[in-house]
Amino acid sequence: MKKVFSLLFLAFIAAGTLQAQCKAKELMKKWKDDLSPYQYDSYLVDDFEYTNEKQVMDMEFTALAGLDYKLVFCTNSLPQPIGITIYDKPKTYPKRKPIYFDESSKDGYLCTFRADHTGTYYIEYEIPVANQLSMKAKGCVLMLIGISNK
Repeated sequence: MKKVFSLLFLAFIAAGTLQAQCKAKELMKKWKDDLSPYQYDSYLVDDFEYTNEKQVMDMEFTALAGLDYKLVFCTNSLPQPIGITIYDKPKTYPKRKPIYFDESSKDGYLCTFRADHTGTYYIEYEIPVANQLSMKAKGCVLMLIGISNK
């Protein structure tokens, strides 16, 4: 009986977790062609829940100097738009510069840039306060990364 309860408990936890996650493989297939003519390199994904307070989520990715990058942001039909900003330095750096900014977050938004230094680039997603339609709504952002060395 204890074993059955444990399995049911784990299944219940897994089911709740799956609802919050992106279907990354499906999104990747849908938007991967938008990287062309850049070569697919990798992706980053992050889940979130709209709340009563504005949120800022941080993600990082590493880029190599002299390479051109194309990023495709897949916002998986969010109930409210989010802001996306990419910086060259972390929050703690007083003179960091935005290299990309978008506040409309429509699926498939693209950002292209040449990395002027090898290192980490910092992405901030600004998630607005939940409105009545999105209370307790969950969402995710998937970012595809393409590289060109031309």
